Amino acid sequence: MFPGMMDIASQMLLKWDRLGPDNAIVCADDFTRLAFDVIGFCALGFRFNNFYSEHSHPFVDQMTEVLLEAGKRSSRLALENRIRVFSAAQLADNIAKMHALCDQIVTDRIAHPQPDAQDLLNTMIDGVDKETGEKMSKETIRHNMVTFLVAGHETTSGTLSFLFYHLLKNPEKYMKAQQEVDDALGDRALEVKDLSKFIYIKFAIYEALRFMGPIALNAKHAINPGTKILVSQATHKVTA
Repeated sequence: MFPGMMDIASQMLLKWDRLGPDNAIVCADDFTRLAFDVIGFCALGFRFNNFYSEHSHPFVDQMTEVLLEAGKRSSRLALENRIRVFSAAQLADNIAKMHALCDQIVTDRIAHPQPDAQDLLNTMIDGVDKETGEKMSKETIRHNMVTFLVAGHETTSGTLSFLFYHLLKNPEKYMKAQQEVDDALGDRALEVKDLSKFIYIKFAIYEALRFMGPIALNAKHAINPGTKILVSQATHKVTA
């Protein structure tokens, strides 16, 4: 998996290098492409190739539209959702296309097995429940693929975006992170064994997660209906 991750990361860095120092980098967009491509290639053996075209893979656009519409539907009255037939049709069409791609990936892997691929897709296709002896159905595999792609990429790309925002807002911290990489690697490529050397960067990520994590709010519910729970959106603190 690590070589695949390095391959995708190199595509992003080469893109930035080709565009030159005068180009404004939209980090949120490129980190979305990065996370999506890494999950697709390392977990499913599928290349979305988001860094080889100006526009993202259609799956990304379909996913974005699904998430936006799902968010809107949750805040509308039930009557309004029933009336918005065109929005519902577009939602269903996007979901169908996302599912179709996942089904095609599974079909291709079954038709052309990769027994040496130690990825999530092989595990889902070949894995057997120890208690029941059953394998995952194609429908279950499809739904898991969508979950990993949608939920898996969003938190990663969001964290990277917040991390670089704060590093660039604090140049002295950015220079410390860069110095740590230079000291550990010099001019050679990153290897798995180097990851434990990045102590400052690890805690910079932790601080980005603490201060501005991709999960904006956790909803809390009282176990005892008679207990009042106050949730502060600003501090995420819960008091009874």
